[in-house]
Amino acid sequence: MFKLNLLLFFTLGSSFCFGQLKYEKETRLKNSQINQKASHFVKSLGFNTKIKWYKETGMYRSTIEAKTKYKGKKYSIEFTPDGVLEDVEIAIRWLEINEQVQKNVSSYLNLKYIRYKIEKIQIQYSGNPQEIRAFLQNKSFERTFNCYYEFVVIAKENKKYNKYELLFSESGNLIHSKKIIENATDHIDY
Repeated sequence: MFKLNLLLFFTLGSSFCFGQLKYEKETRLKNSQINQKASHFVKSLGFNTKIKWYKETGMYRSTIEAKTKYKGKKYSIEFTPDGVLEDVEIAIRWLEINEQVQKNVSSYLNLKYIRYKIEKIQIQYSGNPQEIRAFLQNKSFERTFNCYYEFVVIAKENKKYNKYELLFSESGNLIHSKKIIENATDHIDY
């Protein structure tokens, strides 16, 4: 009986975890619409580049997001509507990822999908805003914040191509997968 319950838990749990959908619509924000707490955090990073602000509306909630390019990297800094930092994402290339993480991610993708193409990779930092700020400014700190890898993948499954957002741990283990529902005119790039 225990084994049956355990099997049901993992079967139902994995369908919940892996069966999620993601929809986002981005709209540009005016300076007067930007939360001051979020604006202050971004200014404190010392980026000497133009910052573009967006409201990101999802299926169940909204966030505000600052986007910029700094030292050749694309940054996305996401906040709650109240200005609480959720995460900082930085676009990276495959070769910038640790070799063992590459192996773990490749192993998952090859087992899960018939064919796939990695469209975007971001390293994601979440946790204590002061520690993340110090890290981004190359100051010394004790790292207690979280680090993840977010992949956007176009994959063939059941003779059909879909887009997925996959979140992997720092060691390359899958945390969750979301199928992206998109309308071509709803997403704004940098």
